[in-house]
Amino acid sequence: MAYSRSKFGDITSQKSFQVGVYSVTTTAATFASGSLNSGVRLNPVGEDTIVVGTGGEGVLGMTNGYDLDSEVFIDIDDLNKVFVKADSAGSTISYIAS
Repeated sequence: MAYSRSKFGDITSQKSFQVGVYSVTTTAATFASGSLNSGVRLNPVGEDTIVVGTGGEGVLGMTNGYDLDSEVFIDIDDLNKVFVKADSAGSTISYIAS
């Protein structure tokens, strides 16, 4: 059997993954905890302004975070390093992580 390689690199298999929906607040906070092998894919739900970054309150702000205006993948080793913040209450993101 020949080894195949996808256009995205070596094909790997994850033993498990996490999925969820998170209500983003106006205070920067990490939304989950857990070590990862691959990373996390975030997807904003609705039209609210949500930013993502690696710092907590006082570091992640609406002007110095990455504007989550569409789906994004972050290659990171632990979910507790990802912080999100919204400009208004009631904002939501969905995520899948492995």
